[in-house]
Amino acid sequence: MKISQRPWNGFAKQRRKAMLMRTIIVEVNKIKAYSLKKKNLGYMYEYGHDVDKNDSTAMECYRKAGGQGHADAQFHLGKMYKHRRGVDRNYSTALE
Repeated sequence: MKISQRPWNGFAKQRRKAMLMRTIIVEVNKIKAYSLKKKNLGYMYEYGHDVDKNDSTAMECYRKAGGQGHADAQFHLGKMYKHRRGVDRNYSTALE
């Protein structure tokens, strides 16, 4: 019997594939958790919850989270550009 014909050979390949997929999922979840934390930190700085209000720091946090694809952070970032909070008003950047 050849090695490729052994029934457990397929299981080993499936296990390796499953482990790779698990690793990818864990990394994606870490990125999502990081962006959520950054968005929440930006919110705290924007509105002064438990920290001193600081619009430029809020913008930085929103930029980092928005760069990771966090839609709510992108919304807050656009809102801050629109209302000139922490930056000069820039409608074209707000629409991006």
